[in-house]
Amino acid sequence: MKNSDYVLEVYKTGSFTAASAKLYVSQPALSTAVKKLEEEIGIEIFDRSASPLRPTDAGMIYINALLAMQKIRINMENELSDLAGLKTGHVSLGGAHFIAAYLMPEVLIAFARQYPGIDVEVTEGSSMRLQELLTEEKLDFVMDYASNSELFESKPLFRESILLTVPEEMIPDGLRGAAMTRDDVLSGRHLKADCPVVNITSFREAPFLLLKKGNDLHRQAMKIFRAASLQPEVRLYLDQMMTAYNLSQRGMGIAFVTDTVVRHTVPEKTPLFFRISEKSITRTLYITWKKKRYVPLAAQEFVRVARETLAEAGSVKEVTK
Repeated sequence: MKNSDYVLEVYKTGSFTAASAKLYVSQPALSTAVKKLEEEIGIEIFDRSASPLRPTDAGMIYINALLAMQKIRINMENELSDLAGLKTGHVSLGGAHFIAAYLMPEVLIAFARQYPGIDVEVTEGSSMRLQELLTEEKLDFVMDYASNSELFESKPLFRESILLTVPEEMIPDGLRGAAMTRDDVLSGRHLKADCPVVNITSFREAPFLLLKKGNDLHRQAMKIFRAASLQPEVRLYLDQMMTAYNLSQRGMGIAFVTDTVVRHTVPEKTPLFFRISEKSITRTLYITWKKKRYVPLAAQEFVRVARETLAEAGSVKEVTK
């Protein structure tokens, strides 16, 4: 590894200590290598008196040049990989826990069958963190329910419906006939015009299990509550939809789930579901990448396989545009 690579790692991690741990070299050896490079080029790259560590003005010019050269090298390697006829290559992909655990495997298996020589790396994280990695070009793609149209380009994968799952003991009198079983959802009953609809205000006395701010399902839930002028009682704010779903089955409260979750998981209890709008409330899963970035042929093929696989999986309704 070159001394310039050491500089980039120190810059990215923000300290010699963190960079040495990531590079598996001792901190004194790393400091010596960077100091030697500074002497060779005649500038001080880092202001070591600052906390946290930061580049000097001259150092930032040098680092930006290194980053530009690194990007050129990556693009060259991608183009050469394209010329190799997709026999080798690398794709990096990010998604939230549920997406990575239940949706990505179908895509990864289908892609591996077609392109066994292309390596795929998967990163799990929050939407905010994954978009940061995408912006920094540390990921090729993110599978998520929203994207920043100013920074990213995206293509829809499929559309899913949002339902309410309610513990049996929390169903108000008179609404039991509108409840749907898992088999009802699997058969698509919730998508039909004659499916019974209940008002979210019917559950105003019951506690809700909501996802935390920053999650798309949190935004969707708040939108539903505002439309109904309802201030819900929230028992818990959670990170994962699957956690809310499992806790709801155990009587902890009412949760918002998607028919994709219902389709891809087998519950321990017997959950019941309600449609809460005359017009089915839906959201779309997208595959997203950074604008103006070279997209290798291997990555383009991954997008194609992902769209075809998830549409064929029948995770509710294909988005064709």
